[in-house]
Amino acid sequence: MLKIQDMTNLVNRLITIDSDMSVTKLAVILEVYNAGQTTPSKVADSLNLTLATASRHLSYWSAWNRQKRTGKGAIEYTEDMMDRRIRYVSCTDSGKKLVKMILGE
Repeated sequence: MLKIQDMTNLVNRLITIDSDMSVTKLAVILEVYNAGQTTPSKVADSLNLTLATASRHLSYWSAWNRQKRTGKGAIEYTEDMMDRRIRYVSCTDSGKKLVKMILGE
């Protein structure tokens, strides 16, 4: 069980990394990191989010966000080679470093 000081340290790390980070944004990056490679639908299902909400948060972590501005670059999208309708998401190297920093590793 986490102690209060551990929680305080975690919150301070999150604020240092990104002051706009919400619990949902954090959950999305952790889910993708844990899965290795997954789809936006699976992220939505595992976190009980709508696909639109999951996609919005995945976009936040990707190289370009929904407003065509430079994003965080922590998640990358790839297409299935056999079925281009399927898109996969996975953490980039910088995304993996970010999660390790969040976890205090």
